[in-house]
Amino acid sequence: MVNLDEIEIISPMPKDFRTHLNYVLCASNLSKDLNLKLNFKINSKLSFDKKELSNKVRLIELIKESIDEEHKKAIKEKDFAKICSMWIPVKSYYLIFNMLLVLCALINDEKENLKYSHAKAIGNFRTMIKNKNILFNNNNFNLVLSCKDANDFVSKSGDTLREEIDDDTRVKSVLKKLCKYKFEDFCRYKCLKDFRSNERKKQRKSFLNSFFSLFDNANPL
Repeated sequence: MVNLDEIEIISPMPKDFRTHLNYVLCASNLSKDLNLKLNFKINSKLSFDKKELSNKVRLIELIKESIDEEHKKAIKEKDFAKICSMWIPVKSYYLIFNMLLVLCALINDEKENLKYSHAKAIGNFRTMIKNKNILFNNNNFNLVLSCKDANDFVSKSGDTLREEIDDDTRVKSVLKKLCKYKFEDFCRYKCLKDFRSNERKKQRKSFLNSFFSLFDNANPL
């Protein structure tokens, strides 16, 4: 759980920093004691060699050990904490990403799942959430919205800057922000500068009809 007392922030706090800090605090609070339930059985007898799976599991263990060690050092050394705060989010992302790869490989019983791209692994996980194959004990993590629905959400003026906001409003604000970043990346990837042509309008419509969740990132690849 994020402790604001341990974070040094300049005063007055920039509005964009306050907004994103609220989002981080929300994710931290919601994920406390988070559990995942599988609504199906995984075959214990895999059809492929378990060596690659074991290698991936070992990688996950090493990443987790690295994060834990740096966290301990960061508590003792404030100057080190300022530096490692830049790469800890990246390590944390790759920890989750590699866990998704293992989960996909176990569920689909396919070795190639261990080499999924980021978008494919996250998309596979999102589909499992949408189809209720997996279920979190916090319903906010079971939420899968179309980009259009996320983008259409309208919060009250100043809500993103307020610290005390109900979880439903905060989560939908987070999803709207993720949708915005995802759309910007989509436009860069597709080299879309405007939507005047019918073909580009179709691409935008296709994007708005796609689904995403709190586990999505901006990268379209």
